Amino acid sequence: MTNKTAFFYVDISLSPRAFNEQLDLFIEMCESTHKSIPLPIAICNGGEFVGQLALLLAAIDCGKCDSICCKRNLGDTNEDIGLLRPEVSRFVAQGAKIEQVNEDEFSMEFPCVFCSGEGPGYNCSIYEDRPLSCTIFPFQDGCFFGEEKKPALAVNSACPEGRRIAKKVYLFVYEFRHKLSKTMTGFSPE
Repeated sequence: MTNKTAFFYVDISLSPRAFNEQLDLFIEMCESTHKSIPLPIAICNGGEFVGQLALLLAAIDCGKCDSICCKRNLGDTNEDIGLLRPEVSRFVAQGAKIEQVNEDEFSMEFPCVFCSGEGPGYNCSIYEDRPLSCTIFPFQDGCFFGEEKKPALAVNSACPEGRRIAKKVYLFVYEFRHKLSKTMTGFSPE
């Protein structure tokens, strides 16, 4: 999957107000240009990453959303719902139209055939068994940070909850780095 992402630098030399304004402009730019919002969270292997992702997913509240993520592709490409090879047969058996993109990638068309209704409370008939890409939405991979180009987590900028979480993560990083720079000798905010 190819995602266009933007880059954001946490500048602790800015005042809190200036940083907040800069962050708001960055998030608005990502939304208007359909770019993913990279988070300063490295994707690592194993349980540590699963734990980090679980904490972020627990903060998502889709209760007031009208489930636009299930009705149309919110990505920056024309891709459909990405599926892993082990997921394909069970969704085909339930009536989904699956297309093989390449040897290892499969996709399911939008709007999702397993969703019905409108507005908050949009119903997913396979919610407990939905694809992994749906389970972790609005989080996605496909971006990098730092000079080492470490794989980083990102959020889909079209999702209101994704934008809210991105702002909270960046504000926390700013505040934490700012406090560390004032209290620790030799601390580098990078």
